[in-house]
Amino acid sequence: MPKPNVSPNITFDEYACQHCHKLPPGFLDDDLQLSLEYQILFKGFEEIREKRGGKPLGVESGYRCRDHEQALYDAWVEGGKKGAVHGFLSIHLFGLALDLTPIDWVDQAKIVKLARALKPKPRIGWAQYKKSGSLLVHIDYGQFVQPCPTLDFQPGLEW
Repeated sequence: MPKPNVSPNITFDEYACQHCHKLPPGFLDDDLQLSLEYQILFKGFEEIREKRGGKPLGVESGYRCRDHEQALYDAWVEGGKKGAVHGFLSIHLFGLALDLTPIDWVDQAKIVKLARALKPKPRIGWAQYKKSGSLLVHIDYGQFVQPCPTLDFQPGLEW
């Protein structure tokens, strides 16, 4: 039996961890309703999609369990990359991030502009992807987590 969508336009398979196929802890509250922080994340996604004219917008990645995140980090390091906290402090570990898949560079710029207008403001990753030739746009609500007081998970940051 297929699993229900986690949001009107995000499938379970797009959002759940690609490694263990689970949802993040705390995804549902005590009344088995979607927790507020996830409601805000998915509302932002749906708003971006709607303002793009309702065109499909894929999700490359949502929640990642620690093992999946570690494997991505290890592959990143093996590829010669250095100096990132990615892998240990990713907001994907909490399920409060989405990596969106625009259809082209114009769409990427439009998604970034729409993400900047969301309330509450997400953090947005796009420039590093564009520089590397990737179309991804990352949005997250890391400010809802604050796993480490020395990290800057303030809303509206871009990279």
